[in-house]
Amino acid sequence: MGNMDTETIAANETITQGAVPRTIGLTVLLHPDVRRIGDVAMLTEMGSRGRSELSRFAPDFHKPRSDEAAPLDTPYVSRKPIVIETPIIGGVRLSCERSAQLKLNEKSVHESQELDDAMIRRGVVLVIGDAVVLLLHLVDHRIADTPDLEMIGENPEMNRLRANILRVADLDVPVLIQGETGVGKELVAQAIHNNSNRSDRAYYPVNMAAIPEKLATRELFGAEKGAHDGAQRFYQGYFLRAHNGTLFLDEIGDIAPEIQPMLLRAIEQGQIQVLGSEQFREVDVRIITATDVNLRSAVEAGTFKLPLLQRLSGYELHVPPLRHRRDDIGRLFYHFIEQELARTGELSRLEPPAAGRKFWIPAKFIARLAAYDWPGNVRQLRNVVRQLVITNRGETKFRSDKTLERLLDEPKTPEQDAQEVRVERKKRRASESITDEEIISALRKHGFNISAAAVALGASRTWLFTRMERCDRIRKAADIGADEILNCQERCDGDIEQMAQSLEVSQHGLKQRMKQLNLSR
Repeated sequence: MGNMDTETIAANETITQGAVPRTIGLTVLLHPDVRRIGDVAMLTEMGSRGRSELSRFAPDFHKPRSDEAAPLDTPYVSRKPIVIETPIIGGVRLSCERSAQLKLNEKSVHESQELDDAMIRRGVVLVIGDAVVLLLHLVDHRIADTPDLEMIGENPEMNRLRANILRVADLDVPVLIQGETGVGKELVAQAIHNNSNRSDRAYYPVNMAAIPEKLATRELFGAEKGAHDGAQRFYQGYFLRAHNGTLFLDEIGDIAPEIQPMLLRAIEQGQIQVLGSEQFREVDVRIITATDVNLRSAVEAGTFKLPLLQRLSGYELHVPPLRHRRDDIGRLFYHFIEQELARTGELSRLEPPAAGRKFWIPAKFIARLAAYDWPGNVRQLRNVVRQLVITNRGETKFRSDKTLERLLDEPKTPEQDAQEVRVERKKRRASESITDEEIISALRKHGFNISAAAVALGASRTWLFTRMERCDRIRKAADIGADEILNCQERCDGDIEQMAQSLEVSQHGLKQRMKQLNLSR
């Protein structure tokens, strides 16, 4: 919240987006030595006549943020060069002999191939010798001079994003992060906090879409004892927990209309009103918000208040979708696969292969990943890598299961994916209309069997568990003492199902509590 007038430093779109790079270059998406993934070679400026040669020994590929540079230097790349020309009329012409073993879109290039400007801007995936995958695209010739902020990627848009994060991190003003689902908005929020003057204070991320509308006031601002049915003690909301720190409100586009004036007051005046109290409390909280919703359209539709949007957008950051930073797919892939292989104990798969051996995942599969548009962005890529590693666990030859093939053969557009997200939110909102009384009734009717009660309510088990945790009227197994459990165990002759019904808790929760207390069943 700070003293600076937030409206005077709203992010300028030109600064946020930056100049479009014009240099044509190559980024390594796959190499037999996977440590080469992400290396970049600069070729020539787009729109000017130029000629470059790509072979086993040239050009040098530079490792970002390092002085290291080396040619591809693998026997899978021919000594005879692939010629990359930029005619004065625009576009790129690839020329090579058959021995170059060059493939574009899984088709061999034997003599020449013309690529227009639009293809270069999107990024063209090249496969050489069925072992090396490169992306021919526009690169930024400038060396990144900002720290990586624990975010993977060297695309120019990512480097501009990092620079903008550092511009605003220590200014203590509200920041609005915009971007599609799965792009990593939460990482941006964390980076802002980590580089702020509050980095040693509390940081609370809150998903507004996961909070039922009826509980939003209580969750954000707190509630006095007796403020509502079942409120048996004071409840400290997120604003009080984050006092002197940072509060990250994700999915801010889903905030209920009646909460918006309260949030506006908290930002403008640094005051909140706890539910059930007539007094205002002073709070000092840095607000960061994020959304994949067009809030200006929401303002026009009457679902989002313009004054709140103006306060939240003291500075705006735009996180690029993965399809706009296609050169980072290899870097992210390597980062995620290293993490997943560590979990399965198969990190040896990433060791440089013996002479004459290729990487265990076929180059054509990596090329398909690079050509895919990733409507679910970085989150979706991570899930695919996890699926890939588990599917191939213990296998000597690469396997691609039906889940992966279905995803790559029937790609959804970002618009289709966004529609699915909206449908899922509608379902969640429908669940949120269920009252505590209905939940308690369903639980009792089904003997506190969570799965059966969830089905009866038309909700998911995860949603029901969350509501149970937040409801003061529902007893928690963790609150039951040893004596009460032992007495119930004796009455029910040790039948765990009867015990759970009698104590009005879930069987799973009761088992966990008994295990915690070292009680025999």
